[in-house]
Amino acid sequence: MLESRRVLPLFFALALPAQASAQHAITWDSSRHTAALSQVQDVAPLAFGGAAAITRVGAIGSNADPHLEVFDGFGASALNVPLPDQGFQRVSSSADGGAFVGFEESAGAFGGAPLGGRDAVLLRVDRDGQLSTAIRIGGSRDDRPQRLVADGAGGCYLSGVTSSLDFGTPIAAFVAEGFVARIDALGNVLWVRRYASSDPVVLAPDGSGGVWVGSDVVRRLDSSGAETYFQSAGLFGDVRHIAASDGNAFVTDERGSSQSELRLYTGPTSHVPIVLPGPSRTVTSLASGPTGPVFVVGRRSTPLVQDVWVGALDPQGAWLWEEPF
Repeated sequence: MLESRRVLPLFFALALPAQASAQHAITWDSSRHTAALSQVQDVAPLAFGGAAAITRVGAIGSNADPHLEVFDGFGASALNVPLPDQGFQRVSSSADGGAFVGFEESAGAFGGAPLGGRDAVLLRVDRDGQLSTAIRIGGSRDDRPQRLVADGAGGCYLSGVTSSLDFGTPIAAFVAEGFVARIDALGNVLWVRRYASSDPVVLAPDGSGGVWVGSDVVRRLDSSGAETYFQSAGLFGDVRHIAASDGNAFVTDERGSSQSELRLYTGPTSHVPIVLPGPSRTVTSLASGPTGPVFVVGRRSTPLVQDVWVGALDPQGAWLWEEPF
């Protein structure tokens, strides 16, 4: 039976020759940036008890620019680095207690000279909250990152869209294609897989070194990049969110702003819908660890009310609890 439980408000941040990378040591001024307008875009915990976050800060009436901030265990900002405002900025905890910070950059201000037009850039934050290295990833043309998750072995998976002919093996020449790349802890690109669709590619670690990949289909790649699962049935449009627990994937797809379907993907042919715990609900975010509950955040809309709801599923897709706010 579904349990309704009062919970504290939570913040879910929902929340790499042919494969070139450049790596350089960097240091930064850690002075506190003050501004009238700020918001948190993404966050990841660090081993020392603090967190790395992507924030947006700026004066009222102006654009809010992205920053990487490291907060100590008391919430004070210990490090602040302005980031280029070029689309993607994400942060993900790494297996060593630090974090990867990913973004798109074309000016060469991070990690040496540009490899092509626009590059994917990874910053490493160590377990003590200090910046260590910047790594440029991509080929000789535009490589635009979109998603970033840790691989459980000190490295990470990065997805995005590339136009480079020398970053992985192109499916068609001079066409933007989706990619998934695995990067080790030293910044070496271990492999790149490319896909014909240039739509956003979402990622979720599978808990065993591999990764679930969602685009116009659902895939599972092992740690070597070999495809071990492929399923297109059950999807309506592209995958919007994906989370994984105990080897199973939880997926929402693109059904419009007024509806959302949550599906569970398990065995080679198994994909079943999960009924949302109430009418007029949509899913806006999924989050999970390699085992244990999958947390769901969404919106509930009726003619009289629009609010947020949070729930949790077990790894087999049964609702544990849910609570509207």
